[in-house]
Amino acid sequence: MANSDLVLSVAKALDVLKHIALQSNECSLRDLALHFNMKPPALHNILRTLVDRKFLRKTANGRYVPGSTLQMIAAFLPDPLTANEKLMRQLHLKYPAAVITLAEITPYAVTCLRRISPDAPDQIQIPVNRTFPPYTGVTGLVTVSHSGMTAMEIENRWPFEEFGSIEWESREKLLAAVKKCREDGFAIKQRNTALTLALALPDGRTLGFCLPDCDLKHGEILLKEIKKLAAGMEI
Repeated sequence: MANSDLVLSVAKALDVLKHIALQSNECSLRDLALHFNMKPPALHNILRTLVDRKFLRKTANGRYVPGSTLQMIAAFLPDPLTANEKLMRQLHLKYPAAVITLAEITPYAVTCLRRISPDAPDQIQIPVNRTFPPYTGVTGLVTVSHSGMTAMEIENRWPFEEFGSIEWESREKLLAAVKKCREDGFAIKQRNTALTLALALPDGRTLGFCLPDCDLKHGEILLKEIKKLAAGMEI
């Protein structure tokens, strides 16, 4: 559908709803107005409508979080983790030497939700308190780049000087890498003799893949295969 055929007010309301649903923290009117470059009165009308229909809920301190209608809809949707685990098992069967992970953004970290590896063959592990660095590995980089956060929000959560300066020469180079990951939907990197790859999945999570004794020239072939498998899982 061409942009001229869109109902812009509905499109903007859906953008606002999606943004709030993907955040780990409550959202204020001021933060939302800055994020969407909107005047607060116009944005307030959208928020008021979404609250009235219970897609959003306004907290006691005046911030916005997902509401009961959104949660009710989510309850009827199939659990994407099931499809993700199926994809991980398929990859494990074909590449038993690989370490395969599933990650997502949580309030303070890039958290590993699932893991399958040669040390525990055929087992989907549920790690406890296992996280990825946000900038220094492909999984963290892809997850952060597809979190929906702005550059300012990323910096506020993970300051460059603390988390990124060891790996990246400058903040600008890191942000350029985040932008490229957002556009490409993946990242590939050689770590010693291992190939590391991360792919953004449609449900907002990230599939991580680390295969020993593999080089970058095989990375594109591997990426195409993983994308094809992921598309077939209907994640």
